[in-house]
Amino acid sequence: MRELVYVSDAKLRQVLPGLPKASAFRGLEGSLELKGPVSTGAKFEKKAAKEIDQSLGKAVDTLEKSSRAPLWFADPEVRPGTWTHFEAPMAYRVISFHGGEALVFVDADAATPEYPTGGRLRLLLHGSAPHLLETRSGPDRESGGRLRGSRWHEFAEMMRLFLTDDAAAKDPDAAKIIQDYSEFYASRIWEDVQNLTRTLQPEYTAAWMAGYARVTARIPTADGVVLAASPLYVEHIDSPGSGG
Repeated sequence: MRELVYVSDAKLRQVLPGLPKASAFRGLEGSLELKGPVSTGAKFEKKAAKEIDQSLGKAVDTLEKSSRAPLWFADPEVRPGTWTHFEAPMAYRVISFHGGEALVFVDADAATPEYPTGGRLRLLLHGSAPHLLETRSGPDRESGGRLRGSRWHEFAEMMRLFLTDDAAAKDPDAAKIIQDYSEFYASRIWEDVQNLTRTLQPEYTAAWMAGYARVTARIPTADGVVLAASPLYVEHIDSPGSGG
């Protein structure tokens, strides 16, 4: 049985432009697990689940055959803008910031035989909360909100302003400031991912998940690398050691 957690119909339409704008499966929750007596609603969910599977299969096939075929997420060649495939133990939560909502997935922070990159390469997925198919957990207005609502945006905005300033780019002292700020904000982002980890406790709550995502940032720090990506879809899978 396939258990989807998250599907971005916006990304599906980017990969498959021919898909209808208002996809039939938007907003459905648990559409892949049918319970109770068959009714009109249940038939609709069953049809929606079939459409999801067909669309995802076609999208993945299109990506894999393209010149931008996805790389494994731990591949050192992965860069922002590239597509990646991942399998990882992950926990997730909907967070609130500035009156809006976002969904974040964070991987386990300890290396295991099944997940050797754990703790050194932190996988952070960020997406749109309405695209979550499973029941949503409550919003976190504390550390998770800061991750999306303050430091991440602040880092990106700081880099945009500094690197588009031609005068600063030609000034050696300004270049040193850019480097210092980059290292400072990178370390703060690493700290925020660690705070999110402490909140979600993936050691106890993470489930094995897989999917495809487009990389939005690769941030090296003194402690490890944060790989941020926006998913096309996320689904539950058996752990590598389960034999399932």
